Amino acid sequence: MHGLVIDREFSGTSLGERLLVWAHRRSAEEGAQYLRLDCVETNVRLRRYYRDAGFAEVGRRDFGDVVYNGWFSVVLFERSLT
Repeated sequence: MHGLVIDREFSGTSLGERLLVWAHRRSAEEGAQYLRLDCVETNVRLRRYYRDAGFAEVGRRDFGDVVYNGWFSVVLFERSLT
């Protein structure tokens, strides 16, 4: 899963949780073994949210960014669907 963003207007409505539940169910129906996602390494709050949702941090990846003329890192997460 990549690029999942919730408008701050819907913060606290469990919309993010419902989307993760939907993605989990849909991925399992398609026969996937894992649901994987990432987030910017410096977003400690979102990382905690994903861990609390049952995802495990399984790696890290660095990206070059032409727009911001620099590098940023993401943390890779996965959750078993079995």
